[in-house]
Amino acid sequence: MGRRHRPTYRSSFWSSCLCFCTGADARRGLLEEADARLAHLIQKGNLIGVERVLKRLPAQSRSNLSLVVRRRHLSTAYPCLVDHRSAGSDPFINFYQQCSPVLWAVDCLQWQVLPLLQHYGLDINRPQTCSRWTTYLCSPNCRSQTASYRRFWIRGRYTYQSALDYFFASIYELIGEQPATYNGLSGPSPLAFYFSHLPVILNKGVDVHRIDSVIVFNALASSYDQYLCRYTNEHAIVPDIPENEDAYVEMTAVKRLIENGFSQFECMEYFYPCCNWFGILICLLCHPKICTFASRTLPPIIRQTALLLINFLALRYAFPSPEEFKDSLENLHLRKVYSKRYSERREEFNHRLASLQAQCQALVAQPQTLTMLARNAVRRQLGGFHFLHRLASLGLPAKLTAFVQYIGQEHLRTSCMPKCLIRLAQGNL
Repeated sequence: MGRRHRPTYRSSFWSSCLCFCTGADARRGLLEEADARLAHLIQKGNLIGVERVLKRLPAQSRSNLSLVVRRRHLSTAYPCLVDHRSAGSDPFINFYQQCSPVLWAVDCLQWQVLPLLQHYGLDINRPQTCSRWTTYLCSPNCRSQTASYRRFWIRGRYTYQSALDYFFASIYELIGEQPATYNGLSGPSPLAFYFSHLPVILNKGVDVHRIDSVIVFNALASSYDQYLCRYTNEHAIVPDIPENEDAYVEMTAVKRLIENGFSQFECMEYFYPCCNWFGILICLLCHPKICTFASRTLPPIIRQTALLLINFLALRYAFPSPEEFKDSLENLHLRKVYSKRYSERREEFNHRLASLQAQCQALVAQPQTLTMLARNAVRRQLGGFHFLHRLASLGLPAKLTAFVQYIGQEHLRTSCMPKCLIRLAQGNL
C-alpha cells in the first residue's frame, strides 16, 4: 500500500498570527499589523489591498482603527507626507500623526479610497480625531482646541467634523504658516491647485453640511480678500480685476458647496468684521472702474460674483442688518484698498455700494415668491448627503433640476432678483 501523503497548506501571515497568539494578544497583534499595512496601502491608493485588509478584520474593530504615521513639517510639496515606514534621517520628518484611515486617505489625496472605507464601516461624515506629537521636548505649533484653521500644528489633539472638514482645514493650516505669494501678472490663485481636488472629494459621498461652516466660510473669505487686495496686472483692462478663471477659486469652492446641497447659511451671521462674503461680493460688483467695461462683456469674475450673490439672496437664510452691514463694510479690507487706490472716484464708489446694499436689503425684506419657497424647501428636504443623486432621482426636467441645484444665467428671468444684479450676471452694465 502506497505511502499516504499528508496534505500541505500554504499558511499566510494572518493564519500564523492567529495560530501563535490567543485571545486579546491575537486581536491586538492583528490590529497592529493591520494598521501598519493599511497605512501603506492607503498611501499607495491600492484599493484591492485595502479591501483585503478590511475584510480580515472583525466588523467591531474596523470603526476603531487608528493609524500612526510619520509626516513632514511644512515641506514645499503637497501633501507634506513621507512613506510612513521610512527610517531615514530626513530633517523634515519631525512629527507623528495618529488618525483614522479616513484622515490618512485625505492627507494622501487618495479620494477613491473614501467610498471603500465608508462601505466597511469607517464613516467619512462622522467626527474624526487627530493627534500629533514630536520626539522633541520643546516644540512649537501646539494645536489649540479652539483655534481656527490658521496654522499648521505638530503637537496636540483636535477633532474635525468630517473628511470634508479636514480637507478644508489641511489647506488653511498649511498656508497659514506659509503665506501665499502673488506674482501679480495674471497669475492664478495660489490655492488653485489645492481646491482643484474639491470636486473629486464632493463626489465621494461626503455630507457638505458636516463642516465647521463658520470657520470654513470665513477662511475662504479671508484668503479671497487677501488675493484681491494684492492682485495687480498692468496688462489687464482694469489692473486689479482678475480676468482669468483660476483667480477666484474660493468663490468657485462656495459655488460647488451650494451645487452639492449646502443650504445652512446661518454661518453668515458670524462673519469677520473686516472680511466677509457679502462685503467682498458687493465691492467687486461696485468696483470704481467697472465702467471701463461699458463697451465690452464683463470678465467672468464679475459675472460669477453676481450669480453667487443672487444665490445667497435666494437661499435667504441670513443677511446682515443694515447697521451690521454698514459697520462691516467700513472695516472691509477690499473697500479700503479700492477707496485709497481710486480716491478720485471714492464718492461714486461709496454711492454705488450704498445703492446695491439697499437693493439687497429691500429684497430680503420682501416675502419670497412661491417658486423660491418651493426650491429652498426641496433643497432642505434633500439635505447635503448625496444631494445630486437624490435630486436626479426626483425625475424633474433638466432645467428645473439645474435651478434647484444652482441659479445660473438661464434662470435669471424667473429669479425675481434686482435688475442691476441680473445685468451684471449676464455680463452687461
